[in-house]
Amino acid sequence: MNKVLTHHRNPSTASSDYFKVFADVSSGVDLIAESQSGDQHGMLPRAFIVLGDAGNLVLTRRDGTDVTIPVADGQQGTLLPLTARAISDDSTVTNVLVLW
Repeated sequence: MNKVLTHHRNPSTASSDYFKVFADVSSGVDLIAESQSGDQHGMLPRAFIVLGDAGNLVLTRRDGTDVTIPVADGQQGTLLPLTARAISDDSTVTNVLVLW
C-alpha cells in the first residue's frame, strides 16, 4: 500500500474519503474540521505517513498537549499509528498522508 501511495503522480493533491495528503503543514491542520468534509464525520485520524521531507511531525492530542515525532531521512513511508486532533504549525515535515 505504501508504494502505491508514495508513487502517486502528485502526492500533494491526493485524497479520498479515507485519506488525504497535506503538502504543507507549516500553518497547522485542524484534522477534525478536515474530517467534516468527507465521510469521516468528525472522526480522529487513525494513522499518519510522512511522504516528503524529513523533520518533526508535531501532533496535538485530544487533551491539547503536543507530541513530537522525529522523522529521519529514510523513515519516510513508515506508518505511524497515532491519533491526533491536529497537526501543529511547529511541524517541519512535508507531504503528510493522514488516514481516517
